[in-house]
Amino acid sequence: MFLYGKILMVALVGGVTLRADRVTEEDFFVVDKGYNYDIRFTTSLSAEAVSDILFEFEHVNKYTFDTEEVSLVSSQESSYVVMVEFSRLFYSFQSVFQRTRFGDSIIAELKQFSHNRALLPELVSSRSVYRVIDNGDHRKVYFNQIVRFTDSINSVYMRMIQGGVRKFKDKLLEYIAEEEL
Repeated sequence: MFLYGKILMVALVGGVTLRADRVTEEDFFVVDKGYNYDIRFTTSLSAEAVSDILFEFEHVNKYTFDTEEVSLVSSQESSYVVMVEFSRLFYSFQSVFQRTRFGDSIIAELKQFSHNRALLPELVSSRSVYRVIDNGDHRKVYFNQIVRFTDSINSVYMRMIQGGVRKFKDKLLEYIAEEEL
């Protein structure tokens, strides 16, 4: 469970009690050699505040990375690059991804990935897009992640991955709920 859940949280993805007014939907689709994951929810935070939470490294680092070593490689006004390194027992990986803000959208894209397990497929692409739509008294947030591997993932690992992305969702929603207080 730990293995692929951590990989996919890096590649930019339990239970949280949400406020009754928060509408949350999610879809997880297994596709050939990967998956697509969608989340839709609302927040009372301003569009600027929720966009900052989804973009700024200081926020992202609080709800995305648990046990990884994360270093900021470069930073510009509307984008930054992060290197993530993880090592446990017989498994380790290193990934580099870029997060960029374009208006009401934030894109997190895997730039480089390597790991030490020849038996497991390589992560070849991961692209996540967040959109923040202002609806007057609340903001709608749409998240879409598309992840592909060099080969198909067996059902056991895919369930682990699904658990990992749901854990990411729960931590993100919990973090936003705390910021709403």
